[in-house]
Amino acid sequence: MEQKRICKTCTKEFLIIRQEAEFLKAHDLPLPTECPKCRKEKREKWVSVPYYKEYKCFNCGEPVLVWLKQTDNRPVYCHSCTTKLRKSGQIEIPKPGYKKGISFLKQLNDLVNSLYIVGAPYRENTRYAENAIRSYECPFTKNTVDSFDLSKCINTVNSQHIITANNCVDSTFSTRIEYSVQTISCSNCSNSSYLTYCNSCTDCHYCDNCNDSSHCFGCSGLRNKKYYIFNKQYDKDTYYEEVNDLLNLPHNELLEKVNSFKQTLPIPATIQDGDISNCKYTSNVANCTNCYYAFDSYNIQNCGYLWHVGTTSDSWDLSNMVRKTTNSYECSDLAHSDHCYYSSKLFDVTNVYFSHDLYKCTNCFGCVKLHDAKYHILNKGYTKDEYDEIVSLIRDEINLHYDSN
Repeated sequence: MEQKRICKTCTKEFLIIRQEAEFLKAHDLPLPTECPKCRKEKREKWVSVPYYKEYKCFNCGEPVLVWLKQTDNRPVYCHSCTTKLRKSGQIEIPKPGYKKGISFLKQLNDLVNSLYIVGAPYRENTRYAENAIRSYECPFTKNTVDSFDLSKCINTVNSQHIITANNCVDSTFSTRIEYSVQTISCSNCSNSSYLTYCNSCTDCHYCDNCNDSSHCFGCSGLRNKKYYIFNKQYDKDTYYEEVNDLLNLPHNELLEKVNSFKQTLPIPATIQDGDISNCKYTSNVANCTNCYYAFDSYNIQNCGYLWHVGTTSDSWDLSNMVRKTTNSYECSDLAHSDHCYYSSKLFDVTNVYFSHDLYKCTNCFGCVKLHDAKYHILNKGYTKDEYDEIVSLIRDEINLHYDSN
């Protein structure tokens, strides 16, 4: 049964559809009190916005970059000092465990605020990242500047969430692109600029929602086209003459011209490849079944409210490079995981709640920065029986149960 509610954050009305309610009931999770947009913004605060500020290592004084907006005066160390101080026992990940009589959410907040921070070097030169300047989480890259969450990229500047890019600037959520500037959610594009939601395009500029096209300028919703300007075809010589005249305009004037043209068009057909069965409100998706509000996603089954998600099933409210995940809710940036809730930055984990930055963990509740942990609460290890008992207490305390009212 569908329900309409008022978001407690933005006060706008939102809808809880039957499939979402059934998922939450099956996982004994409460119905949301915030709209999908506010939920998305809240869960992405750890992972989505590239931001850095200069600090000095508390131990050696070397400059480092911190990729968090708030540090709460926590100590900051460089990678080298972190390794040395941990080996000597001078610093460690706090493991306070659960204390009865104190709010769980307060204990979780205190744990987060007690953690030291590992700063990123200004210039990283390792076997995984060569000449990475003011960049973070950029494995298998070379010559990256002011970038975040890249993989297999060369000569990339001011870009985020990119896989396999060469010679690209100002790009986001794209894969397999080269010699391109300011592409958003594009794939297999080259020699292009200012593209949004385009696939397999070459020498295209200021276009959106185009597929398998080349030499297009200011176009929208084209498929298999060549030598088009503002959705009108030209011969090759005339095309280059017209484009040259447009490029001689001041950039603001050119953008205004492009936007004015696109406002005259109907909303372009969304890019939907493969089988799209029983899906509603989707864009730029492929091979999806029973999806509701899914964007830039592929190989999805029985899911809703997805942004940049791949090969995932039976999950809701996921965003930011989620891959191979099942039975999860309200998470960002996770892969190869199952039954994860209200968490972020997870890899190969199972049955995790309210946790961040875990690797190969199972049955963790309110944990941060743990590897190979099992039956942990607020970073402290317990027996299975102790874990189950305390988790039951916490869930009752914070009303973490399904309630149809």
